[in-house]
Amino acid sequence: MSRVLKSCLIIFGSILPVLLFQSCKEDVEIFATPDFIPVVYCLLDPQDSIQTVRVSRVFQNRDQQSDWEQKYDQYLDDTLKLVYLEQFGKLGDHITRNFTFDKQIRQSDDSVFASTYLFTLPYRPDFAALYQLYVYFPDTKTMVSSKIQTLSK
Repeated sequence: MSRVLKSCLIIFGSILPVLLFQSCKEDVEIFATPDFIPVVYCLLDPQDSIQTVRVSRVFQNRDQQSDWEQKYDQYLDDTLKLVYLEQFGKLGDHITRNFTFDKQIRQSDDSVFASTYLFTLPYRPDFAALYQLYVYFPDTKTMVSSKIQTLSK
């Protein structure tokens, strides 16, 4: 009896891993609306006299890009005067600096970011200072915001 049980366990134990690996599916299907997903990238460098912000958008499905590109590029155009950096002073004061539009970069078709807008600010951030970056998209009523503290010397 124990010999039959051992044989069954060995057969079951060798078939189970094969079934588990065969049952896994690697395809992921996203059922979501093609919403505007803003992406903002900024690195404050106290050793550089010009700071740059990159603003772009991501599509959940690359097939949606051509259908929605004109509409969402218009949303990016709306940010031309709405990218700014706020510095928090040690005494509680706030200093706001506006980035200005520099240029638009068209990426290659296989890039996740099809279109990127560059904004620049001639400014050298202070070391060990606290900053808040804001990018506002009025048409979608979306704001991307990030707080950062620069490194000390």
